[in-house]
Amino acid sequence: MLANVDDMLHILEQYKKHFTSTKFENFLGLFLPSKNITKSRIYKTFLENNQQYILRDDLFMRITITGRLLTQKHKDILECIFTNIKGNGEFNLYKDKAICQIVMSPYNLRKSYTTMSGNETKINWIYEKLTEISNCGVELHFKNNDEKFYFTFIDSIYQKSDKLIVINFSQAYTYFLAKTLLLEYTDYVKPLLEFSDFCKKEINPIRALKREVHTEPIKAILRYMLTHKGNNSQYKLDSIFEQLQFEKTLSKRQLSEIKQDLKETKIQDFLIQNFGITLTNNNETLSYNQSITNKAKSILPPQQKDIFTLI
Repeated sequence: MLANVDDMLHILEQYKKHFTSTKFENFLGLFLPSKNITKSRIYKTFLENNQQYILRDDLFMRITITGRLLTQKHKDILECIFTNIKGNGEFNLYKDKAICQIVMSPYNLRKSYTTMSGNETKINWIYEKLTEISNCGVELHFKNNDEKFYFTFIDSIYQKSDKLIVINFSQAYTYFLAKTLLLEYTDYVKPLLEFSDFCKKEINPIRALKREVHTEPIKAILRYMLTHKGNNSQYKLDSIFEQLQFEKTLSKRQLSEIKQDLKETKIQDFLIQNFGITLTNNNETLSYNQSITNKAKSILPPQQKDIFTLI
């Protein structure tokens, strides 16, 4: 399936509204909550299964990740790219190829990532993450009509000049962008990216020899919460864990530790100040009130209908 002219024009309009992500990616947990994927519970199984991982398999759909497992770090990079195109690059659409393309300076991307995350990184690391993203494929099997749809995020990456790189998103992902709900939460990207550094500086040192905060699962939770309207939206932690398939990648002990992390006073302060998210109902429920932060966020409708949403 290829994006037509109307699809491409729709993507352009959503780009002008600064779309940041898709609801599908955040709601269904395509980017895993593991800090080091090679040490995760599923990595060995992934390799043994010819680099395929069934993320979800229920009455409605099956989602299979192929080629490469992606984490919240990869999501950080993608959001950093979409957030920093304007003023730092170009967003192009090619109707004949049915693709969207980003042209930008890798050095500006590295600088933006460093500024927002608080982590100094090298340009080679940025290239490495982009290559890993390009190696990942997602197969969606809709069981109600037995249809399948497969996409990779990035089709190719190459240098345009000494100072610019070109990122070509695949035809299938371009079609996907036109046909699914998009999210605009530019104001939230910096606190999402800097959460790990915040915990590293403010919480981990005072824990002495105790474990570090489970930052990556919490970032996945925050991105899940941003898929909702934020009018006192309330969701039980156990339900969020189930929705994001945490039990497949994290142990029961780790799930318990995540709940303990969310009780930390400094983390609670960070979440309410930056996201309007609070822990309620005897610390078992997350409540999201967008009005607390005065930050903008929008849910952008798809072109015609959302053929990818069963949520």
